[in-house]
Amino acid sequence: LLLAACLRSVSNSSEVGNTRCMQLVLGGHGLGLDRSSFKALTDSLKVNKSLLRIVLSSNSVNDYGADQIAGALKTNTSLTSLVLSKNQITDIGCSSLAEVLQVSNRTLLSLDLSQNRISNSGAKEFIRCMQDDKTYNSVLTQIRFSGNEDISESVLIRIENLLEANSYRLQQDVLELIQDKDTKGRWNRCKLMVVGNGRAGKTATVRSLLGQKFIPEWNSTIGVNLSHSVTRQNGTWLNVGAVGTGSLISTPKKSFDFTSSFATNLYMREQSTVGGNTSKSVSSLTQKLPVLDDLDADEPKDKHKDFTDMIYSYNEQLLLDGVQGKDSLCFNIWDYAGQSVFYDLHHLFLTNLGIYLLVFNMSNFSTANLQMWLDVIYTHAKDAPVMLIGTFLDEVDDLSKVQVDIRNLVSRYLPELNVIQNGQDGIPFFTLNNVNGDGIDSIRKHIEEEARSLDFINKLVPLRWMKCLDEMMESAYRTDDVDKDPWIPLVDVKSVGKSYGILSSSEVEEMLSFLNELGMIIYLTASEMLKQLVIVDCQWLIDAISLIIRDEKLHQRVNPIDVKNGIIDRDLLENVWREYRVDTDFLIDFMRQALLLSEWKFGTAEKMYLIPSLLNEENEQSSASSKDKYVCDFVASGASTLGGNLPLGIFGRLVCLCVAYSNRYSDSMQPKISRSWGEIWFGADCFNLKRSQAKISLSLISSDFAPRCLAIILSMLEKISVDFLHGEVFSCWNVFLKESDIDIHDREDSILDYENAKKKKISPWFDSQSNKNNSVETDTDVVNMSNTFLN
Repeated sequence: LLLAACLRSVSNSSEVGNTRCMQLVLGGHGLGLDRSSFKALTDSLKVNKSLLRIVLSSNSVNDYGADQIAGALKTNTSLTSLVLSKNQITDIGCSSLAEVLQVSNRTLLSLDLSQNRISNSGAKEFIRCMQDDKTYNSVLTQIRFSGNEDISESVLIRIENLLEANSYRLQQDVLELIQDKDTKGRWNRCKLMVVGNGRAGKTATVRSLLGQKFIPEWNSTIGVNLSHSVTRQNGTWLNVGAVGTGSLISTPKKSFDFTSSFATNLYMREQSTVGGNTSKSVSSLTQKLPVLDDLDADEPKDKHKDFTDMIYSYNEQLLLDGVQGKDSLCFNIWDYAGQSVFYDLHHLFLTNLGIYLLVFNMSNFSTANLQMWLDVIYTHAKDAPVMLIGTFLDEVDDLSKVQVDIRNLVSRYLPELNVIQNGQDGIPFFTLNNVNGDGIDSIRKHIEEEARSLDFINKLVPLRWMKCLDEMMESAYRTDDVDKDPWIPLVDVKSVGKSYGILSSSEVEEMLSFLNELGMIIYLTASEMLKQLVIVDCQWLIDAISLIIRDEKLHQRVNPIDVKNGIIDRDLLENVWREYRVDTDFLIDFMRQALLLSEWKFGTAEKMYLIPSLLNEENEQSSASSKDKYVCDFVASGASTLGGNLPLGIFGRLVCLCVAYSNRYSDSMQPKISRSWGEIWFGADCFNLKRSQAKISLSLISSDFAPRCLAIILSMLEKISVDFLHGEVFSCWNVFLKESDIDIHDREDSILDYENAKKKKISPWFDSQSNKNNSVETDTDVVNMSNTFLN
């Protein structure tokens, strides 16, 4: 009775030692369960969703017990192996089991009835189970009858033939699904993005989700760490590594075959529908196998090599995964480093198709930091669900204060953001103690429920996309002996797709966009160069960039590199990347196009590069006060932020563009730049940029240069808005300009929004004489500018 209660609790997401109960072995104990105990045990199996195998051998299980087990199998959807050997089951109990397997159950793959009291009459029920014209079991692949002396060899051979027919049928049906270019099905895959400040417990939370042991002194995440999990709709999260991804340091294990697993899961999903068998009839399949007309004949027409183990030759593990995975969810987990140096990098990989876990330390948190992250999510994925997870529960003295603060903060973002509510506690966040796992079950449950409700989870994905993905993964699979590029040119992807029936460029783009959103590949469209590349190994790219962009205080290098205020030379980049078989030219060009890097051509013959993420926090601003005569503010609008925070990574990208444009002029002076301020020259003309919490300010003293400078900065912000904020410049930014010769602090009406300033033609921004003297670019020039200055 206690065991039955335990199995019920397992079905309700209870766990012991962070490991789900997947196998129950009572074999050989001779417990002699009475009727009430056996009924309690089988009743628990009706609701249990985690057990995969049960061994009840040598326990005096009789026909009553077999009938109770048959009743449990009607509703149980997890059990794949059942061992009932060395018991007292007769033809009556055997018939009960055969009937439920014929009519209801499409999960059990293996049944051991050896050494019972079964005769031909009972064994023949399994023949009917697998060859009935209307409803038959097509997934049963192993039955053991050895030791039942009253079963004739001819009956055993007929059963073996039917098991082999099942194997043949499975192979043929799955193969037909794979070969059918129109096959579609649910992929049940979701991206899980774990964000938050450094040292908030993000990696510990991921480990808790995966049932891994808490490690107090865990190294801080560098860049992004990818992992892959499967949940079996029972609260069990299995860590299966990072499918299709490798790393710079270790050779990846080849663990991808999305086509076969997708098709098998789809097939088993169809088979799980009672009476829903759509495969060819048994008679047409068994004609290639030995068929016995007389089941009671003394001698079989075809001797069986071994009557003890009747196992089909089909890939058993693939079928097992298909049965267990037909309703499972796959999570691609992206654990983002929380240090500010990585913020520019993260924006490339924040996508809309997924769930965000915003992790914060309840014992020491800032609502301002949480507001910043909520703004980041709103900027890049305003439709994605967000779950707030408060960690360090064991160190919180006053949880009620945390609840009040989080409620007040989250209320500002509702209903624009989809914040997952903790229904159990009535608060908009979830508490977690990673040391002992307290709270992780509820978090798992809510993540899974939310994921299953998302539209893209139920999207019918063409199987031909899986074929294309497999071939892309194969083409970039690296080993110690074979060195391949972890990216593929778009033209090659189109060629692969064409061979699998993906004939239009629009479908190729749709497929790549979908796979990128789910974190399976990296496909960026911020420039024409990036559009021509598909990064197949996500972890490789992140690791390669993170060899350069990292927090030197936390992530020390074996061989330190000399980076002077964000400036680094090419030789140094080559030395860092060469050790890890990285193509320097490719990565430099990639980072340049993604606005993570810009050439630095000031006063040196060497190839130098600026990496804004590595700039010092502060730099001398002695000349800033002399450049604020004419001021223009670019304030993030409600379309890109709700909390008033400037989207992270934007200022660094704007600096990249400005430096690249400055490089065009031989007489440009060397810029002075920090993380939040810059003094930059376009030839002989100088201006300042300054970043604050909610805006970027442009200031300068030259009235003649003001119109042209405004046009150039607007063009750059247009590119950033389209590429990284998913909108046009004036939908993402509110632009305010100060009238000339008026003290900005004396009159509030001296600051006008862009449209009114343009209408009033305020000087010097829209002054006709200034425009004439400075040869302002035409509208076409301004639009095209952002597409040419990187070339």
